[in-house]
Amino acid sequence: MKKFILALLLFSLFSLSIFSHPIKRTPAIVYISDKADVVNLTKFGVDIDRVSLKKGLAIVYVNDKELNKLSLNGFEIYRIEDRAEAQWKKHYQLGLKSGNPLDAYHTYDELETEMENIANNHPDICHLYSAGKSVQNRDLWVMKISDNVDTEENEPEFKYISTMHGDEPVGMEMCLNLINYLVDNYGTDQTVTDLVNNTEIYIMPLMNPDGYVLHQRENADNQDLNRSFPDRVNDPNNTPDGRPIEVQDIMNFFSPRRPVLSANFHTGALVVNYPWDDDPDISSGNYAATPDDAEFITLSETYSQYNSPMWNSTEFNHGITNGNNWYAISGGMQDWNYVWLGDMEVTIELSNDKWPDATELPGLWDDNRESMIHFMQMCHKGVEGVVTNINTGDPVEATITVDDRDMNFYTDPDVGDYHRYLKPGTYTLHFKADGYVDKDVQVTVSDGDATVLNVEMDPKGNTEMESYQLVEYAGNGDNYLDPGETWDLLITVKNNGYATSHNVSGSLTANSNNVTLIENGYNYGDLDAGISATSPAGSFRFKINSSTNCGEELNFTFNISTDEGNNSSNITETVGESITNHYDSTDVPKDIPDADSSGVNSVIDIGESEIINGLKVHINITHTYIGDLIIMLTSPSGTISVLWNREGGSNDNIDQDFIVDDFNGENAQGTWTLNVSDNANADVGTLDSWYLEITTATCNPYTPSVNGDINGDGNENINDAILLANYLAGNVSSSEIDTGAADMNNDGNIDAVDLCLLLVDINS
Repeated sequence: MKKFILALLLFSLFSLSIFSHPIKRTPAIVYISDKADVVNLTKFGVDIDRVSLKKGLAIVYVNDKELNKLSLNGFEIYRIEDRAEAQWKKHYQLGLKSGNPLDAYHTYDELETEMENIANNHPDICHLYSAGKSVQNRDLWVMKISDNVDTEENEPEFKYISTMHGDEPVGMEMCLNLINYLVDNYGTDQTVTDLVNNTEIYIMPLMNPDGYVLHQRENADNQDLNRSFPDRVNDPNNTPDGRPIEVQDIMNFFSPRRPVLSANFHTGALVVNYPWDDDPDISSGNYAATPDDAEFITLSETYSQYNSPMWNSTEFNHGITNGNNWYAISGGMQDWNYVWLGDMEVTIELSNDKWPDATELPGLWDDNRESMIHFMQMCHKGVEGVVTNINTGDPVEATITVDDRDMNFYTDPDVGDYHRYLKPGTYTLHFKADGYVDKDVQVTVSDGDATVLNVEMDPKGNTEMESYQLVEYAGNGDNYLDPGETWDLLITVKNNGYATSHNVSGSLTANSNNVTLIENGYNYGDLDAGISATSPAGSFRFKINSSTNCGEELNFTFNISTDEGNNSSNITETVGESITNHYDSTDVPKDIPDADSSGVNSVIDIGESEIINGLKVHINITHTYIGDLIIMLTSPSGTISVLWNREGGSNDNIDQDFIVDDFNGENAQGTWTLNVSDNANADVGTLDSWYLEITTATCNPYTPSVNGDINGDGNENINDAILLANYLAGNVSSSEIDTGAADMNNDGNIDAVDLCLLLVDINS
């Protein structure tokens, strides 16, 4: 009985471990005919590992459901042996005999110990960092190697990262070899010594320690780390939030360090792959050039030419390929580095075999040693320099572009240094920084060491709108903007520059016909650096026209003029009080027909007339492969918004809010139609429910009081004139008078003209 209970407990724990994470994917081979097949593969959300049009095949990682889906939609697909898994078992068995746990490959514990020992034995040039923890709480170790290792210097930051796919460990061994090679030869080999003395080198041998320990491609949560970074096409939100923890670690660790050149190592092919990895306008299998395409080709060939098997590839000319031209991926690390860090990164595939025999490691090191060194040296070619404040010499955090290339790179804010590889030629570099005058400088780059171009930037005043406050001048007093009311804008400006802004003045422009500007200018005077100033009441005053509809937007442009130049900011407010109404569908659930692009329709009828200024739709769908689905919402006016377009891969079910602004300004009254279609074979589902939440506005139009009855007693007499005179003299506040009644000529101002008109009324 005890044995039975123990077995049951172990089974329960095993079951929990299986079902607590997404389903693991394993390799399969798909036969393809042309580039169109590759494009179709991507629509099913599978993880493409490599493509060979020459051989007519692709290697993909799929779960059983995805394999089934591809098969039923016309792809010839078969499971293949997980070569990496088989190799791991082989090395593990050899290790049992030899006493070395993974024979010639390092275990995670061995890697950790070796890196700690290197750092301890070479503290003058080595500093070991943990970039963070993995899902299973293992450290992502990074070795920094430099002569003044704990000091930020005017040196380029360079990085190598390997084994973000846990079943591709060759790069891990190459990185460990490189670390040892650098520390062992420092001071004796001139090339190594120069590199260490003049570069801040970061090497992370193992980005996915859990995947390596589990001998699988993904991390411990079965997430592919090289599909999880921000992506300029499909996920242009450069935040770590919601991403795999290892991806967050990389983003948080390297973003402030500003590397300028880097590579990440994989196996499964023998090629250097350079950006772009995907493109919004160019389909998978076609060339997608970056603005620095010529530079990326040279960088890639710098690596491949010293690796004879790679350079002489029969599949890739000179052993290099454009990523999208090979096959497109979304969420790759190299594109993220290039777009958001200004870091020119390539992806290097070191071996056609994902996990080759350990006996091959010495030969692989011989193939890659010179390539790794020469690639590192490229961060010392092109152009480099320091950007400083011309008055103080302080470093400037600047953004730099080359000629008309729409791609930024950056100075390191600690020192103000920048480094950019450029091919020989003459270029114009554009330097921009908040609080400084833009500067353009021409530079000629040779084929030797980097051309030094130090730049001094002139500080300037940089006054911008900081904030604004709405203050009701004449209205209902309910704190909402209503038709007929008069309001003041109290606008605060701040000098964010590094020098005094002179003669700062502001003016207001109305960008629509639903307001009348009464006062629209104020002179803030001179503002020292870092100083804010706020306009007084009455400087920027407007009246909302009585014909303005609820929900309409009031759009203004606030213009700032200074001796250093002009800038503007937009101000947008909505008339009325926002109210959200909820509408449920009543004709669901409905079955979603399989592989039928016409789909199924469900409707919601809205009887009320209301102008939309915000809309949320919530959709609940049961479906076993949401990558098949297209979801569209059509308004009563015929506007169509595509909410879902074959996203989500093989995941199940949708229970999600969609915030939509396509319908703003339309009338919600009428029939809304939700269409859900299944666009591939083999899976069915149900539209279970959906609802709309529409935000509109309600107003309380303002009608001014009877002209002249300033004290509110129902009469217009000399007492009102006395009260108005005291108000104009500053003896009473606006709260003691009826401002609407005091504005005798309805021009939005209360002044001596109104007092004269009141006296005429009384005397007549």
